[in-house]
Amino acid sequence: AACYLVPWRTGMANFLDALIATGLMIFLVMGALLAPIDLGSVEVTMQVIMVILIAKIFGISLGFMIWNLYMFIFPPKRYGVFLSHHKGAAQLLARWFKQRLGDMMSDNIFLDSDNLDELFSLLHTVAFETKNLVVLLTAETLNRLWCACEIVAATRNKVSIVLVGCD
Repeated sequence: AACYLVPWRTGMANFLDALIATGLMIFLVMGALLAPIDLGSVEVTMQVIMVILIAKIFGISLGFMIWNLYMFIFPPKRYGVFLSHHKGAAQLLARWFKQRLGDMMSDNIFLDSDNLDELFSLLHTVAFETKNLVVLLTAETLNRLWCACEIVAATRNKVSIVLVGCD
């Protein structure tokens, strides 16, 4: 509660004060659990309750750490769909696909004309930040180097590829 009053000048000092006070309380409670007891007294019940409480706190903390480690090793993908297309033949079709898919799903959809600030990392986005690559196949799609590179990046990194044949 004293941490809310912000007795120290910096946020880090207040945080460390709260952390040390909490650690001291846990240390004292753990020490109380080691005290000699009479069987059948109220102290035994309190010790059992405290052991269960500390075990639950430890279990929740361990679960939280495992979840954060999992999210660090396997970060979530930023985009549900990456639309690969030939600009000259399917730019309007790609825009239409983005609007229709956006109505049907909650994931983000990557369309290069909307994300021009990330074009330098286009292949990285396909390989590591996308769940599905949707390729709008026109007669010119595979003649475009960027489209072929996007397909290769998706294939090498086991990203699902959906081919859509277009006239």
